[in-house]
Amino acid sequence: MATLVTGGAGFIGANTVLELARRGHQVVSLDIEPVNDLVLRNLEPWAERVTWLQGDVLNTELIQRIGSGHDIEHVIHTAAYAPYGSLEKTDWGRVIDINVTGTKNLLELAREVRAERFVYVSSTGVYQGTDPRLQPLAEDLPPRPTSLYGITKYAGESLTRRYGELFDVSTVGVRLAQNWGPMERITPYHTRVSLPYMWARSAIRGEPIEVGPFGTGLAEGRRFNVEHPYVTDTAVCLSLILENPTLEHAVYNISTGRPVPMLEMVKAMKEACPGARFVDPIPEEDASVEERQALDVSRMQEDLGFSPRYDLVAALRDYLAWRTEFDFQD
Repeated sequence: MATLVTGGAGFIGANTVLELARRGHQVVSLDIEPVNDLVLRNLEPWAERVTWLQGDVLNTELIQRIGSGHDIEHVIHTAAYAPYGSLEKTDWGRVIDINVTGTKNLLELAREVRAERFVYVSSTGVYQGTDPRLQPLAEDLPPRPTSLYGITKYAGESLTRRYGELFDVSTVGVRLAQNWGPMERITPYHTRVSLPYMWARSAIRGEPIEVGPFGTGLAEGRRFNVEHPYVTDTAVCLSLILENPTLEHAVYNISTGRPVPMLEMVKAMKEACPGARFVDPIPEEDASVEERQALDVSRMQEDLGFSPRYDLVAALRDYLAWRTEFDFQD
């Protein structure tokens, strides 16, 4: 029996595949991009537990062949397209196709193979239009997404829940905040990276770190005063979601439960990497840049017994060590 992970060669997916393989699962990875050397090296000790397939979640014939050719027991659906800037307008149709129709195709597969659990990986983008005075953001708040990505993610959540009710498939949605950590890299479907990615890249290269309230370069538009969960923690939590036979809720926030202010991240980076240099002057933190909205993670803690294993300093140290081990300087 195997777990199918869509987007398994991507950022969230590759970490999920790795964690499942570590835990003894047989995994089938499906991704539109070919699996690259970095993904394979990262998984090396557990490679025999993973089958890599390349293909599009919109290819219904391929999905059917996966169902008939592999003994699929679970599905974790991470494959998605998050458009930034003008891409939201120019790629409007493809975003809907991948994020909504692709989800429908995987749900059909889960029904046909009688999967024991279907995990839909959603986003805290569903909270974008929520009243900022509501603290913390709990899963039972009425979602009010404002971007096309958030709208399609909420649509996917709703379809997943209703599909499970109609066809007796055990489904669950998980809402992820902006993750960072090992295996994050630029791809056609992940074009804007996290702030810790950019800072660690500068540190590894011996370059000064530029601090700005909205990020710079490839991290342009990323904000402080938001949650920054470490992806290896997220992968563990996704595995627990998959393995728990008696989940109490249909949707879960997976994150840290607390935002990270700018100056706290600067301090953590200096502690994790004493040789890191910053471009002076470091701007004073401005709380108006982004509301410090925290996610309610009580469901994650109570139902799964899970809290993040890494604090910010430990996560940065682990990530810098990973970059050094794999000579990843991009």
